[in-house]
Amino acid sequence: MLKNFAYIPQNFYILDNTILENILFGEYENKINDNLLSEALKFSSLDEFINNLPEKLYTIVGPNGKKLSGGQSQRLVIARAIYQNTNILVFDEATNSLDKKTEEEIINKIYKLKGNKTIIIITHNPKILHKCDKIFEIQEGILKLQT
Repeated sequence: MLKNFAYIPQNFYILDNTILENILFGEYENKINDNLLSEALKFSSLDEFINNLPEKLYTIVGPNGKKLSGGQSQRLVIARAIYQNTNILVFDEATNSLDKKTEEEIINKIYKLKGNKTIIIITHNPKILHKCDKIFEIQEGILKLQT
């Protein structure tokens, strides 16, 4: 069953636990969907990084992801949202800690979800909105559709 939506915020919370627990975020380990997990890791470009860790998915990330870089933490939160397999994904400045190459990879993957999911991207970077069906802008406190 699909849940309604997943929100990927700019400022996120990471558990002082394993990478796996941070992706599952409350789901029981015995109910892991391996296909969704694999998809989430690939989507977030975390799969190679995790495969190079001695403890793999069972690596402890520390309080609020202290043992991860900002970009790795942000990709972990993206993986969490993708794993939830929701109808609607809201990306709120969700790629701001990523290097340009990784941001471009993930943005391209986001656009490949069009037609299968509703994608809402909130950003100050208009360059990543080039493939959006509709773009809204807040001007003087008013939400306006760009034409």
